[in-house]
Formats: sequence, structure tokens, C-alpha cells
Amino acid sequence: MQWILMILWSAAVWGLAKRHARLLRLLFSAALFLSMGTQLALLAIDGLLAWQAAVPLHLCSLFGLLSMGMVWHAPAPLYEACCFLGAPAAFLTLFFPAPAACSHPFGMQLAFHQLHVLVALMPLFWHCTQKP
Repeated sequence: MQWILMILWSAAVWGLAKRHARLLRLLFSAALFLSMGTQLALLAIDGLLAWQAAVPLHLCSLFGLLSMGMVWHAPAPLYEACCFLGAPAAFLTLFFPAPAACSHPFGMQLAFHQLHVLVALMPLFWHCTQKP
């Protein structure tokens, strides 16, 4: 599933970046927000949501939150942190996924993989949209 998402989002970035950059920014922001929100909602449905899961203490959750803002404006230090720490860690997570267990495993896996694919693709997004 993660590789299908990687191909689809890569094609979207490559195809939409030059002509429809604003639409791509909206799609990226919404997809990041929905994937993180879906994970938290599925944990809340099962009663597994604790403050440790809601607070972005995990590296990819932190970069997911940062990426939502960095889609629109990327200061150089955040750009470098994402390129050299966030994207490689998210890409590595795609090889060794560990989504939280819940009663809706497909939804959790989809949201988990989408978050990590989007964080891993942020350098490509910035390269294609010429940001920062």
C-alpha cells in the first residue's frame, strides 16, 4: 500500500507542481491534516487515545505538523531539518512500518502510510515548486 501511495503522490507532485502549485499545496496540507487526524480519531474510537499519542512526540508526527506549514512557507532551517532528518526517517519507516493496532486496521494503515509518504516527499515537493 505504501508504494502505491508513493507512486500516486510522486506523480501528483511531478505533474501538478509547475502549473497548479497552489492546488498541490492545498492537497498536501489537507492530506497531512487528514492522515494525522484519522490516526487520532481511530485511536479515540477504540479508547486508546492518550496524551502521549496526541502530542507529536514522534519524529514523523512532528514533521507532519511542520510540513503543513512548510508547504506554504519554508524557512531554511526547517527545510534543512526536513530534508536531512524528516524525509529519510519517514522513508525508512515505509520499509519497516509499525502502525498502531486498532479495530480498523486498513484505515490506520492507510493514514499511517500516507503521513509517512507525504513527509518523505516534501523535498521533492520543494524541488518541483522551487521552494524555499
